[in-house]
Amino acid sequence: AAIAFIPAVLLVIAVARARGRRPGASPAWGAALRDALPVVLVAALYLMARRAASGIQPDLGASGNYGFRFGANVPVHLALMLGAPLIGGSSVMLFDAIHARDAGILAIVGLITIILL
Repeated sequence: AAIAFIPAVLLVIAVARARGRRPGASPAWGAALRDALPVVLVAALYLMARRAASGIQPDLGASGNYGFRFGANVPVHLALMLGAPLIGGSSVMLFDAIHARDAGILAIVGLITIILL
């Protein structure tokens, strides 16, 4: 997660190099690799340092997938994720209203959600 942006950075470097060359010129792979090398080295050093610093590596279990199983929770979470943009207000505000049993805010959010659907 900490280095998930690396592919995007490398893509930006490649696009910037491609836009900077003359039409019909051959790709400047050497220059693009020279620009990308510091990014790749820093990412590699970060991963090595993180691995060396952590005493315990994650246990993936015998199946190699953290014990993940496809069950009823997967479609429920998928539906919640896809439906989140249709909530007629802040999810934090909605959470607070539910815990405070604030029927007025819940009604307003419900009405806005119905309008959005």
